[in-house]
Amino acid sequence: MHQHEHFGCGDGCGLAAGAGAAHPRGTLMAVFLLNGGMFLIQAVGGLVLGSVALQADSLDFLGDALGTLLALRALRQSPRWRLGAAAVQGAAMGLFGLIILGETLGRLVIAGAPPVAAGVGGFGLLGLGVNVAAAALLFRHRSSDLNLRSLWLCLRNDALASLAVVAAGIGIAVTGSAWPDLAVGGGIAVLRLHSAGQVLLGVCAAWRGASAVVRGD
Repeated sequence: MHQHEHFGCGDGCGLAAGAGAAHPRGTLMAVFLLNGGMFLIQAVGGLVLGSVALQADSLDFLGDALGTLLALRALRQSPRWRLGAAAVQGAAMGLFGLIILGETLGRLVIAGAPPVAAGVGGFGLLGLGVNVAAAALLFRHRSSDLNLRSLWLCLRNDALASLAVVAAGIGIAVTGSAWPDLAVGGGIAVLRLHSAGQVLLGVCAAWRGASAVVRGD
């Protein structure tokens, strides 16, 4: 029986080893550019505004960009290559999650002025628009391939993170405090660390399974 092995960010996105359907390369490239560009925009915006929530949301766009790039590269690659790529993706997302979590804890210790509410909310709305646009591009392809299905689910789920950033902006405006920004940023970072752990555990399990097959166990 032919089995598909699935690796991703832990919430339905990532690589599906063994998927062989044709990829819409033009659509995937557009999705990659959207997410890669929004990652840079939100990362810079988060640093300029001092918003942990924006920096954390930028991780989701980085994860989507990496997932899209891997979907493109995995088209003609071996399952072993896909395992290695998934491991790199999981390790990278875990590292960035630790950085954002450390930033959040540091802001808790050294209290500062809250970020500009309008800026946080505005960047959050822009991120939401990019997520919706990218998901719309993939919508008609979402059932044609396991990689595309998982990537579409990831884009759909990450729109919720952008909504949380918008909520953080509203919370900052209402309370005049940085707590909404820190809560959203820390929450996204923790979820990303959890997802990275799931990826790496899945890769280890798949690697052990593949080794057992080779040995004939």
